[in-house]
Amino acid sequence: MNLVKRSNEMKDFFNKVVDIDYDEKHSKMIKAKEKIVDFLPSDIENIIDLGSGTGLQLIKLYKVYPNVKTTAIDISDGMLKKLYERHISDNITIINKSFFEYEFGKDIDAVISTQALHHFEPSDKEILYKKVYDCLKEHGVFVIEDYFAIDNFDERKGFEDYRNLVKGIDSHYDTPLTIPHEIDILKKSGFSDVEHYAGDNYNILISKKKFLNR
Repeated sequence: MNLVKRSNEMKDFFNKVVDIDYDEKHSKMIKAKEKIVDFLPSDIENIIDLGSGTGLQLIKLYKVYPNVKTTAIDISDGMLKKLYERHISDNITIINKSFFEYEFGKDIDAVISTQALHHFEPSDKEILYKKVYDCLKEHGVFVIEDYFAIDNFDERKGFEDYRNLVKGIDSHYDTPLTIPHEIDILKKSGFSDVEHYAGDNYNILISKKKFLNR
């Protein structure tokens, strides 16, 4: 999978759907998006939101943590325009770039992502998750709420359908991994402590950064 090509495809797709039905569809997942707040450190000061979209997941966050500083990253300028228009908080910095191009910095308390990471190859995720691990403080957390493949067959089919364009060249393709495979990549990236929270119709992975030699 060509990462630049894939990123441009996602940008084009989400710019198309943002004014059609994106918020309507993702509002149905609001319970899952709000649940991520429960797994954040109580003394949180700064976070990175990977694939922030229109910011639905940030609404509750700022009700609970009104002073937190958020770097909201998304490749879709259309999505970020909607986020800006929401006026959720003056503490949100909007970044219109690929996750792979933007430097996350250091001493971040938490990185969150909702329904955004199921588009990448395992090798790409290894690079991205290592960047996440490196940017976090000790005891920082990486919280992923996402769509996962139900089994290995489902996982393989997603990638095969995308490579073969079985639904047509202009269609959108999801390529989720299974939860065990996602956890494997998180551990390869340095996270020794990964928990799985299963909601009614959603799944959240909580990865904590701990230094094993301390």
